[in-house]
Amino acid sequence: MNTSDVPCKKFSIALNSVASKLMCEPKDDIPDELFKVQHRIMENLNWAGRSDGMLYTFGVMGNSSEAITKICEARYEFQINVEFPFELKPIKDELRPGFVMLQAGELVEHPAVVNGFLHRDAFSSWFFSNISNDEERIQNFSLNSDEFKMSFSLINLRTSSQLMCKPVLQFDFSKWPLPYPEVPEGGLSLRNHPWYAVPRATVPLDKRSFMVWAPDWERCLMESNCHANKVLLMMGEVLKQQEIFLPIDVIKTIILRNIKVLPFDLGDCFIAVLEAFVNHLQAGKVSRFLVDTVDMLQIGSNYEAKIEKYHHSASTLLNALKDVKSRALADEIKTDGESQCSSNPDGWIEGLNSLFYLNVPDIHKFI
Repeated sequence: MNTSDVPCKKFSIALNSVASKLMCEPKDDIPDELFKVQHRIMENLNWAGRSDGMLYTFGVMGNSSEAITKICEARYEFQINVEFPFELKPIKDELRPGFVMLQAGELVEHPAVVNGFLHRDAFSSWFFSNISNDEERIQNFSLNSDEFKMSFSLINLRTSSQLMCKPVLQFDFSKWPLPYPEVPEGGLSLRNHPWYAVPRATVPLDKRSFMVWAPDWERCLMESNCHANKVLLMMGEVLKQQEIFLPIDVIKTIILRNIKVLPFDLGDCFIAVLEAFVNHLQAGKVSRFLVDTVDMLQIGSNYEAKIEKYHHSASTLLNALKDVKSRALADEIKTDGESQCSSNPDGWIEGLNSLFYLNVPDIHKFI
């Protein structure tokens, strides 16, 4: 009998216990120095905005209560909403799926506008010059020209950290110029949530083109599936233990792109997402949600060698997880209808915990 598609209640209960333990673990504290730099940046922007009518607000998106987000070890990011004193009209970029051009009109005069359109280089130069106009207070920064982020390196007695500042432009759903994303049935509506245009380099190159981003839409889609956030949490932990260091947004994107077809069973859902991740690594590409033209795996130098190594590690992990499920299913079939509450032939529970480097003794109580 092929057991790969057979749901296993014991396996899913065990995974749910793992997810519960991970949810209870305390979050890493964000160094106070990062918040100090963040507020200095906002002070500089607000000072500059007094003369040109600009408005700047912290970009707390996706229903997050955190103004600073941890991207990976010692790397943090925050967004700033930039609101111009004139209207911008988003226009679909016909050459780059998932990108838009922001039309200001030929009569608008502003350092960030060139020939009637918001221009990425002009926008970046103008925005970051407003931040760095107080070099005595904000130092040790660099610019990433591809993703238009300003990175601040901070060193204190505890750790060395990097804070990245990213400008975004917010738009109402009514101004969405692209095809609507597919959503699961059941009344899910995205109309009450905004989307954003983010400066990012494009291929082929066009300085007027901005990438779309919709974190609130992503949150709604994740919450439409009862397992999505648990799977995301467990995937992040198990990949870290396998030394697969990719942004968690890579996994979230894979979940979002498969949200309509994910299995209802938690164990099978987790395996399906991991299997999709392995397949993407083999193909060497993970396209951003809503943006087919941006590969999220092209990170840093020598990324192809890293992806090949990650594919091997993830494939080994997938086989190990399938083996654990197979043993759990054998346990379930063996004990079905018997009076005993729990069994653990071949130590499948310990095998599951070892993949996460966890010890969840309470699992035995529930299975």
